[in-house]
Amino acid sequence: MTQIRFVLKEPLSKKATIIYLIYRSGGFRIKLSTKEKILPRNWNASKQRPRANSDFSGRLSLISRLENIEVKCRVIIRDFQNIGQAPTKSELTGKFKNVINPTEDYQENGLKPFIEKFIVEVSSVRSVGTIKAYRNTFKHIDDFMKSKSIKSELREVNLDWYYDFVEFLTNQNKWINTIGKQIKNLKVFLNEARERGLNTSPEYRSKRFRVLREDVDKIYLNSDDLDALWNLKLVDNSKLGKVRDVFLIGCYTGLRYSDLRNLRPENVLEKKNIRLKTIKGDKLVVMPIHYRVKLILEKNDWNFPAVISNQKMNEYLKVLGKLAKISESVIIPIKKGNMRTDVTHFKYALISSHTARRSFATNAFLDGVEPLHIMRITGHRTEKAFLRYIRMSEMDNAIKLADHPFFNAPLKLVQQK
Repeated sequence: MTQIRFVLKEPLSKKATIIYLIYRSGGFRIKLSTKEKILPRNWNASKQRPRANSDFSGRLSLISRLENIEVKCRVIIRDFQNIGQAPTKSELTGKFKNVINPTEDYQENGLKPFIEKFIVEVSSVRSVGTIKAYRNTFKHIDDFMKSKSIKSELREVNLDWYYDFVEFLTNQNKWINTIGKQIKNLKVFLNEARERGLNTSPEYRSKRFRVLREDVDKIYLNSDDLDALWNLKLVDNSKLGKVRDVFLIGCYTGLRYSDLRNLRPENVLEKKNIRLKTIKGDKLVVMPIHYRVKLILEKNDWNFPAVISNQKMNEYLKVLGKLAKISESVIIPIKKGNMRTDVTHFKYALISSHTARRSFATNAFLDGVEPLHIMRITGHRTEKAFLRYIRMSEMDNAIKLADHPFFNAPLKLVQQK
């Protein structure tokens, strides 16, 4: 049984005394000063409000203030109940304090000002790409709030706000995964605000406040595609030649673009293994050197080829794919806004730097490498996540199963024939 009450600090005093808010729950008690004072003779203890016949000139204003505090505190309690979560004493105390004595005006407690401040604070410790994504999310939130003519505070970002925001982005014909990225970043902002003790709605942690995600059919390059790239006649020191070599190193190591940029000769151990700590996750990875990677390193005196910008690399990769005639048609079912459609691309047009990592994982799996060993390199924590990541066509699956004993006659039966 929960209860919110207002009591006087010194009910027998002849001077104005502080009004306390008392909250009792099954497991704890919270006592906070409302910062409001009143003469005890003007206080109705049973109604917990100023007396109706008192000579207190600020009576109506104080009644309004106390009722406002009580209503907002009850909303906080209700929000926790709606998501089936039991708040801690410290969690409720912090939220009640922000109701009673807001330490922030909109410039600090507002959603947009907080995001702006947060982006500035982390700009020196997070990657350029991450900051760019944060700013993009901020723009979407800004556009949404302008469309609604609202100034949302952090505590107002609840499930209703979430549904309105998703609807707004859907009506803007954004891809499902684009919407999901905005929600993911929004949750980053709200988590940070909560960590700082600011008043946020617990509803943003509800399962219904979810990051939307659609399993888009990302491509991978199979062994024939990689052979075609490898056999391209290119000048080694040309831009296309360097990009091809960097990409193939990625295809045979599973390293991200950010890690490929950081590879140095000292990452090679006895010309047999590559050892490094990944940028994402700061994870130690050790892998044997694929024979093609070894050939690339040998022609470069065991130096890794220079890596150009990701944007330029992606442009050159499409040119390389076209030159290698990786031109099968790929149909991708996608949802944009409220419309679902099939989009057809040439395979080479979909190649990006990240295709290398997906190609490594998929080809290694198809060649029989145990998922656990591949995951030690790719960093996937669960086999479920790994299997969702790889891309295997129905034909790939059939070929992989063809050698399984289940689909083949027992040796004894073959001999009898």
